Amino acid sequence: MGGFSDGTAASLPEPFCRTIKTKDGGQRCQIQKEGKKPFGSTVTSLGFPLRPPRCHFPAGENLSASSSAVELLESAMARIKVHELRTKTKTELLSQLKDLKAELALLRVAKVTGGAPNKLSKIKVVRLSIAQVLTVISQKQKAALREAYKKKKYIPLDLRPKKTRAIRRRLTKHQESLKTEREKKREKYFPSRKYVIKV
Repeated sequence: MGGFSDGTAASLPEPFCRTIKTKDGGQRCQIQKEGKKPFGSTVTSLGFPLRPPRCHFPAGENLSASSSAVELLESAMARIKVHELRTKTKTELLSQLKDLKAELALLRVAKVTGGAPNKLSKIKVVRLSIAQVLTVISQKQKAALREAYKKKKYIPLDLRPKKTRAIRRRLTKHQESLKTEREKKREKYFPSRKYVIKV
């Protein structure tokens, strides 16, 4: 625990680190190392700096200042890979979905109670992961239904090709070729005559 310039005692954990996501996709890291004076030369009576210095790290670079900061960022920015989800069973996908929803609920509580910026930035990643898991579950269900109704005469509406309303309602080639009994008799007894002009 270190002291401030105005004589007040500091009660911040050491090392103290804050990570903030920037607009261009990078991260800003603010780190207080052990034995060092807290951020900024000017501090308030509560022991917090007025204007802490900022270190900017471009997108894609790891933060080398503190291993804890790197772990926080990696856990916050870790995204699910869809090709890995497709190899899992439905039970595993549902359990993963349950965990993600529980994590999202905790993050939203942290947002209301004023959590750290890295937690707030993780909400977007968790929501995207939930959408990916739900999409894979839906695709697996559709594929299983298509296989089940593959050789059956009638198929559920959501499995049929959508096309357009006019195409769906038009007659098939077989239906167009059918004739009524009256048409058949007319063609039989009054066939169309062919005339040839002799020169």
